[in-house]
Amino acid sequence: MIVERGNTNQDVWVTEIDADCEVVPQFNLDPDLIPAVSHVDLSFNRILTLSGLEVFPNLESLIMDNNCLTDEMEIPLMRRLRVLSLNKNYILDLDRLLKNLQRATPRLRFLSLLNNPACPTEMENSSYTASDYKNYRMYVIKALPTLRFLDSQKVSDRELAEASGRISPGPLDLSAIEELFPTQIWRAQRAEEATTSKYGKILTSYHGRNSEGNRFIRNNDL
Repeated sequence: MIVERGNTNQDVWVTEIDADCEVVPQFNLDPDLIPAVSHVDLSFNRILTLSGLEVFPNLESLIMDNNCLTDEMEIPLMRRLRVLSLNKNYILDLDRLLKNLQRATPRLRFLSLLNNPACPTEMENSSYTASDYKNYRMYVIKALPTLRFLDSQKVSDRELAEASGRISPGPLDLSAIEELFPTQIWRAQRAEEATTSKYGKILTSYHGRNSEGNRFIRNNDL
């Protein structure tokens, strides 16, 4: 376990990566530190549930990439959570996930679901189109109107307007995607097998063994 302090004593980051955990570990922190924990990274484990994270009342950022989270996972109430990265898990039922997030994360600003069956990429199914992915984005943004980033792509004003029904849908412009992320981390890939997912395609996907779900987000974007 790695415990790091931010600029103040009210900003503590806890990391337990690649530790073969199946549940949220008991961190055995000094009780005085628990209210200061704002960021937890549990990537590259075998965790099945988010239960246990409710011990951190001021948690704002949670990175759970490369775990074993499924539709059955418990999501405790995390009132202050703004960043949630669930890349490369086994989440299939998008409706169920969104309903749980509506209940448990009322302040969520950033959500990434790359490499889950509920968010098919080209790695999941090479037959998906840009239109499919746009429909998926509209579906998620409408369910979670507080979002400002989805799958590490900024939610545009037009998307917010379309999702809320204020304007009619227009053509999707993906030209800015490659400008947002360095090619060594985000690049297009072809899939060799299809999934049973119902929603669309993204042209970029997450790579690398380090958790970087919120690397490109500035504090004033959240």
